[in-house]
Amino acid sequence: MTVENIQPEPSSNSSTVQENAITKNEPDVSEPATKPAENSFMAPHLKPLRLKLLKAFLGAIIFISAYALAVFSLYWGAAYDRGSKLKNLRMLVVIEDAPVGNVQPVIGNSIRSLVQQPQVKRLGDWHVYSGEEFAKQAQKHDNTIEEEVARQIHHQEFWSSIYVRENATYDFFRALQLANTSFNALGSIVSIYETGRDNMAMLLYVTPNVKSVEEMFLRKAASHIAPPLIQQLSESQQTALFKNDNTTALVSTQFPFVFSDHRPFTDPVLIAPTQVGLIYLIILTFIQLNFLMPINFMMGAMKLKNFHYVAVKMLVSYAGYFILSLMYSFVSLAMQVDFTVAFGKSGFLVFWMSSFLTMCAVGGMNEVFFLICFATIPPFIGAWLLFWVISNVTPTFSPLALCAHFFRYGYAMPIHASYEISKVVFFDTYKGALGRNYAILVIWNALVFVLLPFAAIFYKRRMAQKAIAERQKVVDEVQNGKIN
Repeated sequence: MTVENIQPEPSSNSSTVQENAITKNEPDVSEPATKPAENSFMAPHLKPLRLKLLKAFLGAIIFISAYALAVFSLYWGAAYDRGSKLKNLRMLVVIEDAPVGNVQPVIGNSIRSLVQQPQVKRLGDWHVYSGEEFAKQAQKHDNTIEEEVARQIHHQEFWSSIYVRENATYDFFRALQLANTSFNALGSIVSIYETGRDNMAMLLYVTPNVKSVEEMFLRKAASHIAPPLIQQLSESQQTALFKNDNTTALVSTQFPFVFSDHRPFTDPVLIAPTQVGLIYLIILTFIQLNFLMPINFMMGAMKLKNFHYVAVKMLVSYAGYFILSLMYSFVSLAMQVDFTVAFGKSGFLVFWMSSFLTMCAVGGMNEVFFLICFATIPPFIGAWLLFWVISNVTPTFSPLALCAHFFRYGYAMPIHASYEISKVVFFDTYKGALGRNYAILVIWNALVFVLLPFAAIFYKRRMAQKAIAERQKVVDEVQNGKIN
């Protein structure tokens, strides 16, 4: 046996040493891991960080405060000093009451003089026509005078009207002359308007202003209407008029206005699709953006060509708007809203496609700014959404005739256009502006088609750059020994 073949036998002592070495290298799970040192917020060595934190807080609060002041002022400003702008409401006054023989149109003259008084001029911009003057306009459209009043109100040339019918004074004179106790003054003066044009404006401003004129007229009627007519009666006729209480009551006859709403707002459910629902429509598109963000990440991981990336992204977005606008329209259908008022059985389809165009416009702009902000300054996403909602809603739900001229920008906003279209669908209001409102929605969609590809490519490149920068940061930390 050679020396090389002889191996020393392991001793029990060496085995014990090895086991002890292994045991020492294993962590003792019975002892808790050392906790990182915790600092007091006022620790002296944290002073630079405290100053940095304070600067960050003040910077954020100053920006948010300035932003809130600017954006909220937009909404509050639409209602500022609205009472002084009531005189901008165009009102139509047509007085067909004319002289008949020696009988002067006392009722018509009273209305004419009333609307020229300063306190009434503050309630509206009153455009006064005699029956003869207004008949020329009626003839152009082959209308009676009352039909022409209704036509001009429907075409939104005026907010409301006061129409004094033909022979209103003479009919009252004949009743006094004959002591006719069956005379009915109701209908001598008519106010035609359409609540469907703007429910809130009509309830808060237009109709109350006309009723204020009515109250002023009724207070003066007893002293201005009957006395001059009684003076034209013969002694025998006057005696017959005052012979008993029934005939004497004719002298104090009132001439209340008959208010005729040609497009009434009868279903409270319609407040949802024509007003509040439009706000939810904007928010719904923003919710879709958040839920579809994983798709953006997936497409980024697929390394698609720019054209394919943009095409797929737009296809996904517009498919979502198409389905969500249908669901939005179904809610009103489920609440049994009448879609057949203006377009018959096609009304639902018109409303759905209008909602789709609106979602594409407001949602597309949301997506443009979402991509830009997410890739640059994410906190600006919420700031954009608030601005986009307020800038659309403010001129839509405020009567622009009662707002400063600055708010006329609302005529070009997508929500205002959609609001006007919805009123046509549900109330059959004037269709003459449909072309303009659809054109506004189409223009906004065209703008989205132009901007969204650039925003999507910018987002794709910026996120790729961020990913490369993050990987490089990790590599640098590994090389510097910061990460094992």
